[in-house]
Amino acid sequence: HSLETNLYTEDPPKNEDGEKKTWEVKHFSNMPLAAVMPLLTKMQLDIRNSEAEVVQYLFGQISAGSIPFNKLEATVIPNTNYVLQGNEYKADVFIAAFDTTAAPIVLVGQYDSTYNEESDSYEYDMIGQYDSLDIVNGRGKFTRMGSSLGTQAWGGIIRLQDPDGNYITKTFGQTYQVAKPNLVVSPTKMNVFYVGVENPVSVSIAGIPGNKIFPTITNGQIRKQRDGEYIVLPKRPGNSLISVRAEIDGTTRNMGVAPFRVKGLPDPVVQVAGKNGGKIERNVLAAQAGVFADMGDFDFDLEFKITEFTVSTTDRGGYYISESTKGNVFTSAQQGLIKNLRKGQRLNVEDVKAIGPDGSVRNLAPIVFEII
Repeated sequence: HSLETNLYTEDPPKNEDGEKKTWEVKHFSNMPLAAVMPLLTKMQLDIRNSEAEVVQYLFGQISAGSIPFNKLEATVIPNTNYVLQGNEYKADVFIAAFDTTAAPIVLVGQYDSTYNEESDSYEYDMIGQYDSLDIVNGRGKFTRMGSSLGTQAWGGIIRLQDPDGNYITKTFGQTYQVAKPNLVVSPTKMNVFYVGVENPVSVSIAGIPGNKIFPTITNGQIRKQRDGEYIVLPKRPGNSLISVRAEIDGTTRNMGVAPFRVKGLPDPVVQVAGKNGGKIERNVLAAQAGVFADMGDFDFDLEFKITEFTVSTTDRGGYYISESTKGNVFTSAQQGLIKNLRKGQRLNVEDVKAIGPDGSVRNLAPIVFEII
């Protein structure tokens, strides 16, 4: 306003007689030299004052809208705090400025954006449920319990008031990984797979999510059930190697090899009345439906089916008597032989064959009962 007043050089409006005068005529016409000199001096001062006002205005515009900060701090943001051997550790190092006296507003949750044509910018507002962080020394403090496994995303908006009383709004977002505690106890002499059954195996690497881990196997197949859990189906007895690769920072890398021994399934034990031979009462033995194969304390829940067996004993004259059958159920002839047993007499369950889940046929060891 002062510039327009001091440096105004437009011609004045017409007077009452309709006469038009120029700016020069108005200020200098018919004026004595003694009166003109002070007027020119005043004009020179007005020009210098206007120049000073323009410089002051331009200088003020350099920092217009800037936010004052009262503290600088070195900040390090790493790509991860957990580095595997052979991988790079990366971090951004810079100076961060903040104002401990002017607390920002930090809102965490979902937000929406609206384009403002007048300001040619986007305005952001929170939607749904959101949290407002506690501010300590100009910093928002975010905490969240790692209850759900996998990649967790979070973000929101931060608002800071500028010197004009308006709010500057910025958006932010971040992700983190939640994994189970990585406790691995490996008895190396018991790294065994069995042919013919589904062998469960866990594959995990600390600091790497399960969907970024890719195992392969020799002498068999490996099938994924879920992140970190697999089923191994070996082909034949011998040895097997599980090789593991993982995706790290967009690159697939070899993480190592784990050796395993591959064995065939052990033979089951023949059982009748839940016993593997020994002393037994005749009526208990006669009440049984047939012969079964028991795996004992074997770690896998699997079943061998009896395909044939023979029961034998000696008669009163010492002659050998036997009865054979297919399947695992006692025939009427075998039951008759059992019912005729006397106290102290022995009964053999022999020539037992069974087929396992791997399709192999096993010749099982015989068992002997003594009637009491």
